[in-house]
Amino acid sequence: MMAEEDVDWTQVFDRVKGSIFSIQFAPKQDQLEELKILADEVKTVKDKESRYDKVRNGHSSTGFAYYSRPTGLLIMTSAHGLSHLFNASRPLTRETLDMMDITVLCDHQEETIQEARLVNAVRKYGTATVAGVDSGEDTIVLSVENSSLKNYSDDGVCAQAHPTLEISAKTPINHRQCMMVSWPSNMPRMVSIGTTVSSRGIDMPDPLGYNMNVLEVDMRTAESSSGAPLFNSNGEVIGILQGRLSRTRSIFVAVSHLHGWVQAAHGA
Repeated sequence: MMAEEDVDWTQVFDRVKGSIFSIQFAPKQDQLEELKILADEVKTVKDKESRYDKVRNGHSSTGFAYYSRPTGLLIMTSAHGLSHLFNASRPLTRETLDMMDITVLCDHQEETIQEARLVNAVRKYGTATVAGVDSGEDTIVLSVENSSLKNYSDDGVCAQAHPTLEISAKTPINHRQCMMVSWPSNMPRMVSIGTTVSSRGIDMPDPLGYNMNVLEVDMRTAESSSGAPLFNSNGEVIGILQGRLSRTRSIFVAVSHLHGWVQAAHGA
């Protein structure tokens, strides 16, 4: 293993970039009223107009491939960007997520667009379906067929690899460098370098019913980076972005909560 001061994050990034996805959750137009009713019932957003804005605008997040099947991938992301639709007594469900159009965009298509400097490019998102959700542990799992991942140059399927990322089996060591790769709105391949601080139970006001351990990291993170994977120097996932504690400190869902999804996928 490389010494801490010798970590080559460029190499880690090059290994993982093809596994990162932009994810869009958009309300189905014929489900808008039902989603507004649900938002009114859970009232995690107090102001009515703000609630309705969140319902109408949907949500974007970052996700990553963690399991591959012959016909497609499983992609993991976070749930908290949809917190206007659930609370502690009414967790987020598949039925609620089915009221949305969920689409994904792979890094390879975006790379083509960026390299060609296509300012007005219309991106070709692929359809995803819900494979699992646990809002208490801030996790959504999506299934996407290989045939849904399009390339940009024609109407064909993306032929490049989307390697599945390995989730670390160990709790991260404190005070070690780490790297997050995220896809905020219109900002693909955003890299943030930080330092692990501590692993602990979540200790924030809990109207959403969180029941999980988190990894605290000295790191600046951008809006719409939710769900982005955090990597150790070996390129293993050691958490997924849960939120910001302050301008310079963020928290990530601990890997202990991710292992069950991997085990379930292998057992399917």
